[in-house]
Amino acid sequence: MKKNLFLSLAMLSTILVSCSEVNSGAAKSYSSSKGSDEFKSLLAQGSGRVRPLGFKSAASLGLNNAAIVSSSIDEASGVWGRVVLDTRLSDRLANDDAIIPFGRELLAKYKAELGFSPIETDAGVLYSPDEHTRVLTFQRSIEGVSVKGAFIKIFFARFSDGSLRLSEIVNNSYGPIKVSGDVKDVPSDEETLALTGISSLRVLSKKTVIQPILSVNGSYEFSYASLVKLKDSDDEEFTLTVDHEGHQLREVYSNRVNEQQTISAEVYQRSYVLNDLKPKPLPFAAIIDGTTKLMTDAKGLVNTTGRTVTVKLNSDKSASTVIDYAVSTKEAANFSANLDASGKTTIKLNTANPAAVNAFVAIQGAVDFVAKYLTVAELPLRDSGIVAAVNRKEDVCNAFYENGSLNFFAQGKD
Repeated sequence: MKKNLFLSLAMLSTILVSCSEVNSGAAKSYSSSKGSDEFKSLLAQGSGRVRPLGFKSAASLGLNNAAIVSSSIDEASGVWGRVVLDTRLSDRLANDDAIIPFGRELLAKYKAELGFSPIETDAGVLYSPDEHTRVLTFQRSIEGVSVKGAFIKIFFARFSDGSLRLSEIVNNSYGPIKVSGDVKDVPSDEETLALTGISSLRVLSKKTVIQPILSVNGSYEFSYASLVKLKDSDDEEFTLTVDHEGHQLREVYSNRVNEQQTISAEVYQRSYVLNDLKPKPLPFAAIIDGTTKLMTDAKGLVNTTGRTVTVKLNSDKSASTVIDYAVSTKEAANFSANLDASGKTTIKLNTANPAAVNAFVAIQGAVDFVAKYLTVAELPLRDSGIVAAVNRKEDVCNAFYENGSLNFFAQGKD
């Protein structure tokens, strides 16, 4: 008789440090059926900057080295990317009033390491996400023109006596900037509308920005661009980035998500509680609709109107695959799914192999978690992903499901 083996939380911890995904930071949008081919293609890509981060030793940072827990650089610019400090050893501030002056002193002291001058920032905004944290944000601009997506955040931990300690520096400034193009060469409304291919759009606002681009050689390039907001007759709003040099579309995203389906799967939260069953989004799974290959996003959304599709437990986004050895020792597990006409589909526990689905959802959760904290240099498996096998023979560590079994795949609470 089979033993009811299950992956423990310790095994999940191993998964957590064994796989990751490329963390692009991109705010994803997906294409609707309207607009020019270029407009639809850019809408499908969404917006956001890829920031390639690499490891840098604490000894070279110039801060209180004893206080530094981890650090990274932005490899495209060579400047500091992120520094995390031990609040027991880091700089101490008496109260909130000292935060902004301290922040400006920090910018001035480490302007070479941060890659910009303090005169290129605004006055700074202080806010409190919770009672124990203060965050100071400086936005970057050059000669009055905002650098799109460029900022630095300085985090402080607040103690019970009201004092604060420096806890983290996040530098998204892009480092030294040399801008191409003419700040005055703003595309006309007519040119912008022609680029979209949608005649019903009207311009709501237009703003000149400096647009960062990650070049093929791995460095940043910068050009003047117009950030244009438009509105359709059905109230859908689009934000376009149009380059001043050549008047080309750079980015397009919408205030709507145009997917037709949300796919979830029933999975166990803990192996030892049989009734701890919860529908969770099926993230980054391959969806085969006829001859078209699609992929769900982090929320299980996919743009298909098909009613019967093949779900393949293989993620191009995180290079992750689950193989069901009961069916194949090489191919990713897959199964047929009937999508609900309501646009919301939940794959029930026994519709597909439960061990395969649970493993896939758990791995994608681990991948998403790890990508927030580990760089490619710290974990090369970020690029190679992870392959998991379920329903293997009895003499190996395994995951499988038997009806009524209390032991199952362990994946931890939310």
